[in-house]
Amino acid sequence: MSLRRNILSNAGATAIGSLIQLILVLLLARWLDVGEFAVFITATAVVGFGEMASDFGVRIWGTRQFSVKDSVSGILGPALLSKTSTSLLLILIILLLPFQLLTTKQALLAGIIACTQPSTDPLLWFMRGKERLDIEAVITLGWRTANALVLGATAWFDFGVTSLLAAWLACNLVRVAIEWRVPLLGQLRLSPLFEGQHVRAQVVGVLRQSFPIGIAFLVMAIYQRLGILMLGEIAPPETVSHFGAAFTLVASAGFVATSITVSSFPRLARAAEAGDWADVCAITNNKLKMVMAVFLPACLLGMFAAPWVIQLLYPVAYADAAIAMVALLPGLYISTINFSLKYLMNTLAYNWLDVMSVSFGIVVFAVVLILFREENVLLMTGMAWGLGEVGIFAIKWTSLRRDKRIQDVKLARHLVLFLLLLGVMFIVRGGWCG
Repeated sequence: MSLRRNILSNAGATAIGSLIQLILVLLLARWLDVGEFAVFITATAVVGFGEMASDFGVRIWGTRQFSVKDSVSGILGPALLSKTSTSLLLILIILLLPFQLLTTKQALLAGIIACTQPSTDPLLWFMRGKERLDIEAVITLGWRTANALVLGATAWFDFGVTSLLAAWLACNLVRVAIEWRVPLLGQLRLSPLFEGQHVRAQVVGVLRQSFPIGIAFLVMAIYQRLGILMLGEIAPPETVSHFGAAFTLVASAGFVATSITVSSFPRLARAAEAGDWADVCAITNNKLKMVMAVFLPACLLGMFAAPWVIQLLYPVAYADAAIAMVALLPGLYISTINFSLKYLMNTLAYNWLDVMSVSFGIVVFAVVLILFREENVLLMTGMAWGLGEVGIFAIKWTSLRRDKRIQDVKLARHLVLFLLLLGVMFIVRGGWCG
C-alpha cells in the first residue's frame, strides 16, 4: 500500500505541478517578447543542469541512508556540508561559463536557484527515504503553486527576466523555512548532526561515495539541456524559443517516470542491501512495465496531435515548435527507460558505467546536430536527442546483460519500441511537416 500511496501522491502532485508550470510557461511566452523568453528558457536550462549537479549525487546517498537505517543521527550533517561544498563549486563554474543570452547576475541567480530547488533539499530526501512521498508531494505542490503565482505576477507587471529569477529564488528560500517546521522532521531536529569520526572525515567519506553518482547526474543534466544550450550558440533566439517551447511540453511528461522510479527506489535499495536479486529484478521489471504502459501510447498519440497541441497552447509565432515536438517524442520514450535504469545502475554500483553511457549519448547528440544542422534545425535537434538516448540505452543494456544477478530484467523490447516510434515519426513528418 505504501508504494501505491507514494506513486499516486507523488505522481498526482507532480502532474498538477507540471500543469501549473506549463501554464506559467505558456503565459510567459505571451507576456515576454521572443528575446526575453529565450533568455528565460536558457536560465531554466541552467537551473535544470544545476539542480542535478548542485549536490553531486549526495541526494542518492542521503535517500539510501535514510531508507536503510532506523537511526537518522549523523546523516543530515554530512549531507548538508557535502551539498554546500558542491553547490559553491557549481555556482563558480556557472559564473565562468560564457553564456551569450545571460548576464552575470542572471547566471548567478540561476545557480543559486538550482541549489535550492526541492530535489536538492536534504529535508525532502529524508521524507523520500522514509517513504513519505505524500508529505513531500504536498510541500512541493504548495511551493510550485506559490512560485507560479509570484512569477506570473512579476511577468505581468513587466519587471524583466532578472526580477523573475529573483522572485523564483525568494520562493525557494521561503519553502525551506516553512518545511523545517513539519512535524515529521522532528527526528532530524532532535538528532545529532555528526557522530563518531571527525566531521571532515565524514564529509570526505560522503563525497567519495557520491562522486561517481554526481558525475552520472552531471552528465545527464548536461545532456538534457544540450539542445537548448547548443542552439543558443548556432541558431537565432527564435529557434531557441521554439525548441524550448516543444521541449518544455515533452519533458514535462517525464514526471510519471520520475514518480514511479523515485517511489520504488527505497524498496530497490533495501532488496539490494539484503542480496535479494530476484526481488530487485521483480521491482525493476514492474517499474519498466508501468513506464512502458504510460509512455508508449502517449508518444504515439502525441506525434499525431503535435500541430494541434502547439496551436492550442502557444501563440501563432510558435507554430514551428510542432516540428521539434514530433521529433522529440520517440526520444522521450527511451529517455524514461534510461532514467529508470539509472537508479538500478546506482544500486549495482555501476555509476562509472552510467557516466560512460551518458557521455557517449552527448557525443552522439552533438555529432548528429553539428553534421546535419544545415537541414531543418528543429527537426534535427529533436532527432539528435532521441539518437543520443539510444546510445545511452545501448551502453546501459550491454553493461546490465553481463551481470548474472539481474538476468531476469527485460530490456530488448524497449529498443524495438523506440524503433517503432521512430518509424511512426517519419510517417507523421512526411504527412504534415514536409
